Amino acid sequence: MHYNAGKDPSHGSIDNLESQIRHIREHIGTSKPVWVTEFGTVIGNHGNFSGLTEPEAGAWFVRFYTAGLAAGAEKFFSDAPAFIDPDGTVLLPYYVNKLLELKLGAFTSATKLATGQYQFRVGTNDVYVLWSGVPAVLSGRTVTATDMYGNDTTVNASSLTPSETSPVIVTVAASAPARRRAARH
Repeated sequence: MHYNAGKDPSHGSIDNLESQIRHIREHIGTSKPVWVTEFGTVIGNHGNFSGLTEPEAGAWFVRFYTAGLAAGAEKFFSDAPAFIDPDGTVLLPYYVNKLLELKLGAFTSATKLATGQYQFRVGTNDVYVLWSGVPAVLSGRTVTATDMYGNDTTVNASSLTPSETSPVIVTVAASAPARRRAARH
């Protein structure tokens, strides 16, 4: 599937991306992979394409990559202009893609909880990618929050304020099994 909408003046929409992936899934079934090509946005001015700033492009990749995975895409083939400047400087979207691969690469399930709220099961942990509020299930819990720059903080989830320009990856470690008390004889 080609997804060039990230280079349009509107930079695409999550609903449109999810709809296209679901539509392809309906036609090819679940046994064949969906690969998304020409995926991405550009930074700055690039001919006919409408560009974003580097932080905006980084946030775009967090949102669209997350939504695409949850909708059923398996691989993304991104366009190079968002990853490397003509002078050879590696740009934020490259590192964002590496971060998402690290955090979500081994997921076994993905669920869209609400607009801008996605839950992935990775090993024994729940990993949430958020850019529109915090799901109630996280209320009062201590979590590890990772910004798109790869900075981790341990915080109470209620203090998080994710947004489209500042998405956050939240990891909730699996609870350790309760220890049994030794029986007294």
